[in-house]
Amino acid sequence: MVGQARSGTHLVIGPQDAITVRHPNRLKASLKQSGAVRGARHATALRELYETPELSRTVSYLESITRRPEDTLKAVGILRSLSVCLVGAGGLGSNTALMLAGMGVRRFTLIDHDKIETSNLNRQFAYSRADRGRYKVDVLARQLRARFDSLQIRRVRGKLKDGGAMRPFLKTDLIICTADDPPDLMNRIPQLMPKRSVCISAGYLFSYGVVKQQLALARSARDELLWHSSRGSIAPSSGPSNLFLSSIIGFWVFDLVKRKAEGRSLRPRQSTYDFSAL
Repeated sequence: MVGQARSGTHLVIGPQDAITVRHPNRLKASLKQSGAVRGARHATALRELYETPELSRTVSYLESITRRPEDTLKAVGILRSLSVCLVGAGGLGSNTALMLAGMGVRRFTLIDHDKIETSNLNRQFAYSRADRGRYKVDVLARQLRARFDSLQIRRVRGKLKDGGAMRPFLKTDLIICTADDPPDLMNRIPQLMPKRSVCISAGYLFSYGVVKQQLALARSARDELLWHSSRGSIAPSSGPSNLFLSSIIGFWVFDLVKRKAEGRSLRPRQSTYDFSAL
């Protein structure tokens, strides 16, 4: 974008920088410096991506966060080849799946044993009243295919607490755990996941949401608490909190892809959000 003040000064805003230009003869150089104009070396490949409607906005976003055009091209390739296992197709999992498919991810494994109920509809926006009584993984796969082309989707109607039987389905590049049954599931996954995989887990309890990225090589040997839900309890969950955490997962996937494209190492991290303080 280029803005011009009454004084004749230009403000150039590109993916890399915002620059004030006081002399018109420096406008072309400022466009290149801001990242608004790219060199000819990668122009053809980038133009083809920009002319692909389902990718154009993602490519533009990636250009704003990567260092070089070649990193953008690598990032797009990584997204399109990334295999993702989503454990849980509820409020976090279903929204995350839609976001990732919109970002360019094309290979999914969906794991959930549950069926859609009326109580799900306040926060699980992939589903409708007409879907009640159907398996979440079946409806989510249908919704994904209705919006995006060339998807590869495996559906698993089951629970990860079944242990070794689920291990083959975890052989993906990225595992995203948003399931809450059993409550300590996110602590069990590192023992089942392949060493080359990355795991992002997220959950919501009372007014707090937690997102955690864990590498298989960074697994902790310490004992974890074994949690159990109280009989008849109703867990708090809302649309805003679910969308917030799903968006954080999406941003973390962008960061993961960016780091891989730039040849930088990945890092385990954890963030906790107090929704009552927002």
